[in-house]
Amino acid sequence: MSEQEMNEPYKFDASSAGEESWIQDKVVLIIGGANETGHLLATDLAEHGAHVALVYRRQASAEAQATKRDVEAQERACLLIPAPNGQSDRQSRWQFARRVVDAVLETLGRLDIFIDYSSLANEVEEGNGRYLALPDVGMLLTAMHQIADTER
Repeated sequence: MSEQEMNEPYKFDASSAGEESWIQDKVVLIIGGANETGHLLATDLAEHGAHVALVYRRQASAEAQATKRDVEAQERACLLIPAPNGQSDRQSRWQFARRVVDAVLETLGRLDIFIDYSSLANEVEEGNGRYLALPDVGMLLTAMHQIADTER
C-alpha cells in the first residue's frame, strides 16, 4: 500500500463484503462521531442502507446537524442525541445511556450496531481519576438488556 493510499480516508465498499445489502435497514448508534471521520462513517453507512443515531457533544452541534442532513439525503433516518454538559459521574452517564437506548428504540424501532467513536477528548477530570463524559458501550448494552427484560 502506498503512502498516498494510507493517507486517504477509508471508504467502505459493500461489494467486497460479499453482500451489498448486509446493512440495509440496520440501526447504527455512533457514540461521539460528530467530527469529520464520524461524518464520513455515518454518511457511508447511510449510503449502504443503514439508519443512524448519533450521540454527540453539544459543542459539535453544527457538525452533527450537517451529518443529519447528509444521512437524510440518502433517504435514511438520523437521530441526533446531544450529551448533557457537565455529565461526568458514573450514575449520570448510566442514566444518559438508558435515555439514549430508549430514544433510539422509540424513534428508530431497533438497535443493531454500536460504534464507540468517543476519544480522549471526551474525557473529563473528576477527583483522582478521569471519566468519559459519554456513556460507554457496556452501559448501553446493559440498558438495552434491562429495557428488553421489563418489556417481557
